[in-house]
Amino acid sequence: MRESSMRVLLVAEHASCKFGGEAMLPLQYFRVMRRLGIEVWMLVHARTRGELQDVLAGEFSRVHYVEDSLINKACWLVGRRLPSRIRTITTGAISHMNTQWRQRLHAKRLVHENKIDVIHEVAPVSPRMPSMMLGLGAPVVIGPMNGGMKYPAAFTHMQAPGEKSLYAVSKYIAWLANIVIPGKRLASALLVANERTRDALVVPKSGKTHYIVENAVDLAVLRTSRDVIAKDKDPDRIVYVGRLVECKCVHLLIQAAAIASRDVEFTLEIIGDGPERLRLEQLSRQCGIDHRVSFLGYIPHSECMQRLDGAAALVLPSVIECGGAVVLEAMSLRIPVIALRWGGPADYLDETCGILIEPTTQEAIVRGIASNIVLLISDELHRRQLGEMGRRRVEECYNWEKKVAQVLEVYRDAINTNRSKCE
Repeated sequence: MRESSMRVLLVAEHASCKFGGEAMLPLQYFRVMRRLGIEVWMLVHARTRGELQDVLAGEFSRVHYVEDSLINKACWLVGRRLPSRIRTITTGAISHMNTQWRQRLHAKRLVHENKIDVIHEVAPVSPRMPSMMLGLGAPVVIGPMNGGMKYPAAFTHMQAPGEKSLYAVSKYIAWLANIVIPGKRLASALLVANERTRDALVVPKSGKTHYIVENAVDLAVLRTSRDVIAKDKDPDRIVYVGRLVECKCVHLLIQAAAIASRDVEFTLEIIGDGPERLRLEQLSRQCGIDHRVSFLGYIPHSECMQRLDGAAALVLPSVIECGGAVVLEAMSLRIPVIALRWGGPADYLDETCGILIEPTTQEAIVRGIASNIVLLISDELHRRQLGEMGRRRVEECYNWEKKVAQVLEVYRDAINTNRSKCE
């Protein structure tokens, strides 16, 4: 089957640039597939209707929605009082399954009305979350999933009281839930980002499991020439992009910046918001570098990329980062990245195109970030070499059009297999 004749339904809870993270994935699939001339529709929650109406313009009629329910609202009220990881596996999971049940009913109708060939459940990316996308009259592809993350040994103190025990119990609950709700077991294909995620799957790991990266960069949109970057580059600016929550360890970046400022001149821009912001602002004053640190809060994704483009480096000291799309975006802009050798950034970077610090202790991370800030600010040649190699790695391995081409091959196999069964 040719790509142009495929009819695809993308399903996810959210499709949004503002929400960030996995919510950006269905929107990217939709945009790239439409650019390739593929007949594709999207089914998401109505929370993002206003944003999608703005960003998709003439394609807006291809998006379908399920509305908020009383269960969704109740889960939100209870969940906002819980630690984020506990919220994810309790009220978040309940709310998601409620949304999925209603999406399943809607998807069944769309398959019939639009003669859908394949359904792709893009998110959630959790390998343990069960799927209700089954019995819809078309083959189902799920993923790429990305998860199975644990805290490094030096950071287990960040787990909320009871979180470790709850996570241990949740593994068995997830196993049971995937038996009762067998969407993943019955799916035509399961996509996983890495071996860590495959090991975390609680369904049989048969030959229908495929390795495809979760994140990528749309180079057709984020196209910046080398001359423009060199012209606008600011070798004295370090940038962090992400939520301001404890597991992102931005406090270690601020401590490192205080040490590095003894040797080199630079400024630090912190882009993002969250419950840790006030504490981080106080820390920057205590470290005596508040005049160097700017807290920019949340800014739109396009503006965020403009701030990143031209910086000396991106620093991402997170200890829980399954993906880390901003790492790939920085690499595509030829911006060197300093991150931890843990989770998603360790999948994307190596010594040829970035700087990875072992998360052995907090003190070692602070020293590692500080010394490498000094190195990148001081050594323009090294900075350029890392940037060029990062861009090359994105073009070769993390390009959205190449990723979609891989996914289309999976679609084709799923459609052909399904037709063979029906004959």
